[in-house]
Amino acid sequence: MQQGTPLVGNSDDQTFRMQQAFAVQNGVSADDFAKTYNSFSVNSNLARAADTTQRYHVDHVPFVVINGKYTTDVSQAGGEEQLTALINDLAAAEHHQ
Repeated sequence: MQQGTPLVGNSDDQTFRMQQAFAVQNGVSADDFAKTYNSFSVNSNLARAADTTQRYHVDHVPFVVINGKYTTDVSQAGGEEQLTALINDLAAAEHHQ
């Protein structure tokens, strides 16, 4: 498997520049990227993601939370197929409550 170009640098500034260069290479203007990257919406979503990660003690992915009540992952479920079945069962049970 071939590795892509990393988009995380040794500092926040270096990471920003690397990600901005990637965006520009893919048709996004540098100015539009900078405005969005530093927007209130993006910062709010990042803060919410950090809070959720801490609240559920997420230390790996994929990690699934169903309706804020149940957490699971591939190893807990016993495999990928079992994970999908478990998610479907828990979602259906929550939907019918």
